[in-house]
Amino acid sequence: QSKDIIPKIETDIIKKNIQNFDLFIDIGAFVGFFSIYTNHLSKTKRYIAFEPQKDSFELLSKNFKLNKINNYKLFNKALSNKKVESKLYGFGQGASLIKNWGGISNYDKIVKVDMFDNFYHLTEKNEKIFIKMDAEGEEYNILLGGKNFLNHKSRIFIYFENGIKKNFIDKNPYYLKIFELLNDYSFEIYHTENLQKKLDIKSLQNLYEKNEEPFNDINYLAIKN
Repeated sequence: QSKDIIPKIETDIIKKNIQNFDLFIDIGAFVGFFSIYTNHLSKTKRYIAFEPQKDSFELLSKNFKLNKINNYKLFNKALSNKKVESKLYGFGQGASLIKNWGGISNYDKIVKVDMFDNFYHLTEKNEKIFIKMDAEGEEYNILLGGKNFLNHKSRIFIYFENGIKKNFIDKNPYYLKIFELLNDYSFEIYHTENLQKKLDIKSLQNLYEKNEEPFNDINYLAIKN
């Protein structure tokens, strides 16, 4: 079951907030673990999921049907801040649009990449949204291309990875930019190890300057009420 595959700290975030959102957006869905777990908790959610790899997308589609998820739209695409075709490096759950991501420089196929905001019309005005991003280094560009989502007038959660050094050859050039962008749109930012402590930009800048991963994992939750 998906709840046995996803780390508990991640399932706890969904479980804790299951009553606080209507639409679950799964970016980098792979074969659908997060969506399936969410559906296990509640049968009333809508789903939009994105997965660029053809084989993974086919399994994603099958898993949605097998788990009797009813209200959903699936897209065999990667997301970024522009509509292009691009190389996807690596395979499986760690595939990335970034060359040498995690030390992987080989690529399998050209994939379709779309701008996140091109799907904003699929949302509803007063709908509360939970966005899970697992885009292997492309998170900042996805949010740059998703400013309509960031400006959504109802509650929105964004669960994302953002490491200082992990998987980058040198240092993550987007580490602070992603927090600054979210801050500009009035999001509060938390690390998953302590969801009671709001992080401020200055403290995040200090962490970046130290050039060491400050937490045991690189997962953050941004919330705008």
